[in-house]
Amino acid sequence: MPNAYWKDKDSYRSQPRPYGWKAIRERIIARDGGVCQMPQDSQGITRCGRPGNQVDHIVPVFMAKSQQELERLEQDDNLWLLCVSCHRRKTSSEAGKESQRRRPKRRREPERHPGLID
Repeated sequence: MPNAYWKDKDSYRSQPRPYGWKAIRERIIARDGGVCQMPQDSQGITRCGRPGNQVDHIVPVFMAKSQQELERLEQDDNLWLLCVSCHRRKTSSEAGKESQRRRPKRRREPERHPGLID
């Protein structure tokens, strides 16, 4: 029987949470020390450092093309702890990139000028 607390009623998740999510979440929070892990510089050395409470996938789950890839993306090494603002910013960025990738090209292919002779 699924735990109602972890059932997302207001979420736009494309995949259900993995089995045992509550234990996974607690393990990631403990591993990351309760601190947001979002890099704040281009080298990825300095971290945000604010208190984090949201476990997120580094590589998003929607990128998985097969069940085997999905299982790999659900592993602990693809999870990190983020604060609310960093999580919101990352999710927004990913959604925008995916939306743009799916958008059809607006430019038509260049046509030969009708006055040119072959």
